[in-house]
Amino acid sequence: MKSIWLKLVVIGSLLWSCYSLAEDSQVDVGSWSIGVNLGLGQRSTFITGQEDVDIFVLPDFHYYSEQLFFDNGTLGYSFKETSSHVFSAITELNPYGLYFDQSAFGESFNPLFLVSETSTESVQGDSRLVTESPVDSATGGDAFEQSVDYPSYTLPQPDITLDMGVQHNWFIDENQNVTIKLVRDVTGEHSGLRGKFTWSIKQDLEPVRVKLNIGFDWLDSKSSNYYFSLTPDQSRLAHQNYQLGSSINPFLSVTASMPLTKKMSLVSHFKYLKLDSDIHHSPVTSKGYALTHFAGIHYKFW
Repeated sequence: MKSIWLKLVVIGSLLWSCYSLAEDSQVDVGSWSIGVNLGLGQRSTFITGQEDVDIFVLPDFHYYSEQLFFDNGTLGYSFKETSSHVFSAITELNPYGLYFDQSAFGESFNPLFLVSETSTESVQGDSRLVTESPVDSATGGDAFEQSVDYPSYTLPQPDITLDMGVQHNWFIDENQNVTIKLVRDVTGEHSGLRGKFTWSIKQDLEPVRVKLNIGFDWLDSKSSNYYFSLTPDQSRLAHQNYQLGSSINPFLSVTASMPLTKKMSLVSHFKYLKLDSDIHHSPVTSKGYALTHFAGIHYKFW
């Protein structure tokens, strides 16, 4: 998991939702493409004790053969295809684990990657003074100060698990398509199910191309608890136990590109992920959403 190449693939998969910034999602059979996005961006975090991550470099890689394909983190095999429907078996890394492992974004500059980040594995509760008044006011006693210790949580450190399952692509017309996937953790870490629904709409506004993605992630109770539950072992309070059911996290993203040359384009990207209320209220999270934005240049090598 610590391979820089593997982390780059995971990051590209998470931030760009398996779509190229500068190319249409429909590609010619047998084609492959390698590119890079250079610019300024940031991904906000919702994990308690972590800071937002600055983004400067992102990879872009996809390959499509007659049946086998790889698209920015998703490896698949299409076993049934019609003019408007494609059914595939897929495997990919679970993106939610990456929110906990900010080291996957790198810590120093190298020729391929540069980000800045700060993360902590535990959140120490602060101690503060609380002023209380004596119950018997007739005694004229002075107010006294009492120190109150707030609980300290040890955040879970989940892994980036490998998921396998099925995917259905429905091409409504040349400008709209729907993608539905259902996958299960096959590493044995939690054996949970994860689903994703995405409705993609693209519009060619010469010279700008715009793509809108609307959808949601679904996590079953096993997946939700693996990432966002809090057990007594993780808290100084023995009775502290926060468990979740299944969760739905809706998202919306907008990507725009404008060609400059045959290989170079201006790109911008914005994504908003809204967390399920159960996840938002977990001590593991500090807020109920994540924002990703990026603007820069896409360069296509091949």
